[in-house]
Amino acid sequence: MLNQESKIVFPEHFGFCGGVAAADQLMSAVALEAAGRVAVVGLHHIVHNRDVVQKHEANGVQFVDEVDAIPERSAVVISAHGVGPEVKHQILANGSEIFDATCPLVVHTHKGVEHAREHGEKVIYVCQGKPGEVEKMHDEVAGFVGCLDYRADVEGEVILDPIDRSYIELHEDLAQVDGLLTENAKYRIITQTTLHADHCLAYREEIKRYIQGLQPHAEVSWARKGDVCHAVADRQRGVEQLVEIKPRHIIVATDPTSKNGRGYVDLAQKLVAKAGISAEVHAIANATEAQDLAGAEGLIAMTASASTPDEIITEITQSIGNCDPPEQKDQTFNLRDAKQITAKLRKLGR
Repeated sequence: MLNQESKIVFPEHFGFCGGVAAADQLMSAVALEAAGRVAVVGLHHIVHNRDVVQKHEANGVQFVDEVDAIPERSAVVISAHGVGPEVKHQILANGSEIFDATCPLVVHTHKGVEHAREHGEKVIYVCQGKPGEVEKMHDEVAGFVGCLDYRADVEGEVILDPIDRSYIELHEDLAQVDGLLTENAKYRIITQTTLHADHCLAYREEIKRYIQGLQPHAEVSWARKGDVCHAVADRQRGVEQLVEIKPRHIIVATDPTSKNGRGYVDLAQKLVAKAGISAEVHAIANATEAQDLAGAEGLIAMTASASTPDEIITEITQSIGNCDPPEQKDQTFNLRDAKQITAKLRKLGR
């Protein structure tokens, strides 16, 4: 279903997803409550968008990529992509408090690791980039690897307890998992939440057929509801809908640092080529970059990555067509609890 309330055509779902919106709100709430009293640190950028990061930095938030860079007794906000249990343990060990903005769907994949550990399953993780591929690997993957290597006991202590695993990228040669296969083993397939939804579902079935072709009695399972983010799936289908109307221009509002946004650009380009239409695909980060399209002829269709805030989308549409985007209707996860924030900050102030 397309939304054509403005001069620019939008899909039903675009821009901030519920998890990203909640993470952004949590960061703002902690920074506001802690202002002038406690150092507020973001472990990794809260989302992959420079404008959002700069907004929080202007409010006193310091972003770091390493736990060792976190000052003692800080208020630490974990990004939407999550971290492993060993990282949380290190944060708490220096007297800091954690404000966890991990997307609930990423938490779901971490629980899948716990299930695998409890049931003696080996894990096959479908992901974007693997350990050691620093430039390519997604932040979500790094956090997931921590869950594969460590577990927290009932007293909160972190124990090294690695699970047998294999990492495989979407559409990679299935022989990649051969080194993991043993007789009478059980396997659990878990996927990175931000990958292409339909491709993941199909690839998961391919992996199962491949393993059972080599080991007919092997047990291959996955979470009943799957690991693919519904918000990502909605936005991917939105790109498909935009291509179907054969616009002259397709805009993806996205920051250059967003792998999610680059994925939508790549998807749009592939679909345009497959459809044989003459649409131009543009990756645009802000209103300045959009100025070249002001007064452009032909139908303009637009979407935005899950890390692009509403204000940037509005600035772009105003720059191009002097119009506002339609209202977003995505669910927002509630990660803000004012009483909990106040209580944790009070502990740091002692």
